[in-house]
Amino acid sequence: MISPGDVIDANITLSGPLTVPANSSVILELQTLPDGVGLGVTESTSYYNGGVKLTPPAGLGDIGGTGGALDLGHLAQVHTIPGFSFDAAAMSATINDISQSTQNLSSVTLPESGAALILLYPSPVPLPAAFWLLLSGLGGLGALAMRRHTFQT
Repeated sequence: MISPGDVIDANITLSGPLTVPANSSVILELQTLPDGVGLGVTESTSYYNGGVKLTPPAGLGDIGGTGGALDLGHLAQVHTIPGFSFDAAAMSATINDISQSTQNLSSVTLPESGAALILLYPSPVPLPAAFWLLLSGLGGLGALAMRRHTFQT
C-alpha cells in the first residue's frame, strides 16, 4: 500500500547496455497500477553505463504524474535527441497525490509485480522521407511495367 508522502526507490540493472536510438522514446515502468488510478509524483532518475554516472541528453525528463503504471524516467520523443545508452538506472519518487476518476484517494494497494519493464518506442520514419521512398518505389514499378510492355510489342 502506498500513500501520499511515501518514497519509492528503485534500482534497475540490465544484463547489457540498452541503446535508445536517436529521436526515440523510452519509459521505465516500475509497477502496474489498478484500473483508473493515477499518481502525482516528484522524481529523480540517474542513469549509468559501466558503473559511470551519465549526463543524460537534453530532452530526458522526469514524469510528474502517471496513469496505468508507475513510470519512472522518460526520454521524450524530440527530434533533436541523440542516441543514449545505459545499463543501470537509480530512481526515487515521492508520491504527491493519488486519484481515481475525479476523487483523491488516501492510499492505494499495488498489485504484485514480477519485474520492471522498459518500453522503447523507436523513432517513426519522417513523412517526407517515407513519401519519397514510396514515390520512388512506385516509379520503379512503373518503369519496369513500361519496359516489359515495350519488349512485348
